[in-house]
Amino acid sequence: MANIFFTGEKDSKEQAIKSVSDFIKDYSECVFEAVVVSDDGGHMLQVMVEVEDSWKGVLEQHPGFPLMEVMPKWHGWRTVILKVPVGYLATIYSKRDDD
Repeated sequence: MANIFFTGEKDSKEQAIKSVSDFIKDYSECVFEAVVVSDDGGHMLQVMVEVEDSWKGVLEQHPGFPLMEVMPKWHGWRTVILKVPVGYLATIYSKRDDD
């Protein structure tokens, strides 16, 4: 059974991605990418953030990142933050559509 916290109105995928991206850019200069993905719980907004040390928290490495404003829900979307290594978004993630 789905959690009632995540029910209700939500932005379109495009609106959610654009609004969260604009919001994060206002607070942090980190390299990130926002996308809509799905898992066993349905669709969610995934924000991938490049970090130097994966064992450290996002806020330790990017103190200005608006973690608590974005999670657990952004404009109706269940939100997950995914830490990825530096260079991942430019070299691996962006090439997945080119295969």
